[in-house]
Amino acid sequence: MKRLTPREPLLTRTAAAAALLMLAALLLAPARAHAEAYWVDGYELDIALEPGEESFVLGERPWVFIKVENRSRTGLEMLWSIEQGRGWPDDFDVRVVDPDGAVLPRPPADESAPGSTYASLRVRAPGDPERVSPVTRVTISLDPWAKILKPGRYTVVVRRGLRVGAWGGRYRLFPGTTKPAVEVSVKTEIEVVGGGAEHTGRMVEELGAKMLECEQPLTRAQAVESAMRLSEIDDERVVGHFARALARCGAGSIRSAALKVFGKFETEAAFEGLRRAAGDADEDFRTLAALELSRSKHPKARELLLSLREDPFYGVRLMVLSALKDWDTERARRLIWEMTNDEHPMIKEEALRFLQERATHPPRR
Repeated sequence: MKRLTPREPLLTRTAAAAALLMLAALLLAPARAHAEAYWVDGYELDIALEPGEESFVLGERPWVFIKVENRSRTGLEMLWSIEQGRGWPDDFDVRVVDPDGAVLPRPPADESAPGSTYASLRVRAPGDPERVSPVTRVTISLDPWAKILKPGRYTVVVRRGLRVGAWGGRYRLFPGTTKPAVEVSVKTEIEVVGGGAEHTGRMVEELGAKMLECEQPLTRAQAVESAMRLSEIDDERVVGHFARALARCGAGSIRSAALKVFGKFETEAAFEGLRRAAGDADEDFRTLAALELSRSKHPKARELLLSLREDPFYGVRLMVLSALKDWDTERARRLIWEMTNDEHPMIKEEALRFLQERATHPPRR
């Protein structure tokens, strides 16, 4: 038997300790999604559910995604059925289980309703001449299905009907088809972390820094993803980051996220962001700014919105008209009457229609 040198016992103990640490890390780490093999209409697919992020901040909207990998030799069309009322497996079902093993209740329908549309997607075959990865992702927000109120590790189970057909250059599967759906049931775990204002602040700073790398080609996709996460954090410290992003980033998704954030908070910085956006050269962007001004609770938002009723783009003026109809005050009706002289027929007709419908009802005070 080989004799150990004086250094070898120390090395052996060190290696053993490292092995134990690695084992502990594996036992404590969140379980990775395991892909399940499904045969749908004779085609083999590997399907897994994965968390959208390594962890979510409490108060952030968590999400997961279904990852589908095509194992067949045929490019496929997938129809993820969400046909409400037709019976399982056509209905879309998500369960979120808390750390204590209890299934979280669904929020009231008026708070967060799930989408009722369907998704028809392509998934390519390995070796497809277009050289695109044979992997498709379907994103699912957990907001319509559960309200997470405390930190911890949550189990998410998704069941959904799936129909598949060979891709022939156009979509052939449509809602209501008699083609049978195969039930897909997959699960994963998500980690929700808390820690109060200090922890949230660190997350805001981290995501804000990543978002501001928006003009670097290698980090642009990560910047957009960070912006989406940052916009869901209910903390007014995100406003400053989006104000800087509005000046620096050209990505439409980041700019749109910035407007939603500005409309959500009542701070002077948020209002200043909306004011700048209302004077932007892009017509569609000004229209979104008008929409967020109509939602803003800032005391100066209403007057700024009313100043846009002379905007050269009819879409902006239409947003102003829509807000006036919602307010339905005496002043709002007077301004709507003025907009019956608008040069755009859509605005003119909509203003007249509203005044005719409310002719017998007094305005709100």
